[in-house]
Amino acid sequence: MTFVMKRFRNLAIFLFFSLAIFILIVGSLFNYYLSPVSNDQNVEEIVIVDGKKINNIVSMLYEMDLIRNPKMFKLYLDMRGIKELKEGTFYIRKSMSSRQIVESLVFEQQ
Repeated sequence: MTFVMKRFRNLAIFLFFSLAIFILIVGSLFNYYLSPVSNDQNVEEIVIVDGKKINNIVSMLYEMDLIRNPKMFKLYLDMRGIKELKEGTFYIRKSMSSRQIVESLVFEQQ
């Protein structure tokens, strides 16, 4: 094996492991930001009126300390292809993850 081939192989191995570590870190951060804010079982009432924009709803959830990061929550909604949330009254606990909150706001019947 020539010097150039060894160097290329070492570079490829380095890039592979660097990319793997980067993906692991980003995935861990994303998972952390979607995790529950606390273990508090108290219920918060959320009222969503017709025509309220997702950005306003996300800001409201963040201000009520129900989600950790509004940008990550919005990214999660975008990744799931969710463009609008149902109107109505919802009951959310701080012990719910962002995934559970989305399930409540999008799919649960009131």
